[in-house]
Amino acid sequence: PVAEPPKATGTFGIGKGKDGIEVSSHVRFDDVDLGNCLSQIFGLHKLDGHGTLTLDVDGSGQSVWALTHTLNGTANLNAHDGALVSIDVEQLLQRLEKRPLSGNGDFRTGRTPFDQLLLDVKIDQGMISVQKLQFNGPAVKLQVAGEASIPARDLDLQGTATLVSANTAEEFALPFTVQGPWDSPVPLPDASSLIR
Repeated sequence: PVAEPPKATGTFGIGKGKDGIEVSSHVRFDDVDLGNCLSQIFGLHKLDGHGTLTLDVDGSGQSVWALTHTLNGTANLNAHDGALVSIDVEQLLQRLEKRPLSGNGDFRTGRTPFDQLLLDVKIDQGMISVQKLQFNGPAVKLQVAGEASIPARDLDLQGTATLVSANTAEEFALPFTVQGPWDSPVPLPDASSLIR
């Protein structure tokens, strides 16, 4: 059987209003290739896989910069069978589990596969607030909260990475932060947890 092509439904509007340009988007992308979809819409190149993306936002302003400060709405992603690109969380956690104070090394290469990724965000005046981010993979689980700025295109996230192991009853869990620009964020393990 031939697979059905991805579907996009919804509306996108742009027009002139009392506050300048008015933009609204109420769009749902079903079973899309995340690598292509997210790079074309948001310029993000950090996820591979397939999933459903829903985007309900509106805003207005005299320029694109001003518009990004007024964006309000929600976005949701339900993805499966993919990977977080440019970081190997499993390798990092295994290294830190054995030698917590040995340093992180260069871990911003590789991939972290996932079976399912769920993301719900709220957008208020250009600030993205992560309501839920759950990443379930064969070897790693991630839970993340925090904020991101659309105008500044930067992140301020906190989370916990858990190494899933069939060989032990205890899971190795490590708090972490992710800060910096969307294009090259810096994930950092929580130093006090490593010392403990």
